[in-house]
Amino acid sequence: MYRVFTYRNSYKYLDILQHLVDSYNHSVHRSHGFAPANVTEADEPMIYKSLYNISSPIRFRFSVNDVVRISKARKVFKKGYLPGWTEETFTIYKRYPTNPPTYVLQDLSGKEIAGRFYEEELQKINKTSNDFWAIEKLFARRVEALLANCW
Repeated sequence: MYRVFTYRNSYKYLDILQHLVDSYNHSVHRSHGFAPANVTEADEPMIYKSLYNISSPIRFRFSVNDVVRISKARKVFKKGYLPGWTEETFTIYKRYPTNPPTYVLQDLSGKEIAGRFYEEELQKINKTSNDFWAIEKLFARRVEALLANCW
């Protein structure tokens, strides 16, 4: 284009515009290795993957209906004896194939939790519905034993 402008000593391009567009569409582009005029709809997924470096499918660590806990928000290097995970348990409701993968959670009553969570924020637990309240029952027994000893 600029060679023609220099040769003509003018910036008029309307008479060579069709030739410029035709040569652009029929030349191989280095980003995807195809000439745009030769690309078909069947080639589009392959070209998209090569342009955006999508090499493998997203792998999920958790599946739908897995029971998980959420990590508590804390400072980076804070140490302590308290657990870093919530006592409340949730189930995986939806999975999104983002990079990194994200999850939508539900509480045990079926109410959806606002927001999405990363894999690093979740911890899978292997418990049945009977195991959830074992600590509460044990605590109740200790309180009864203490009250019996005091009276």
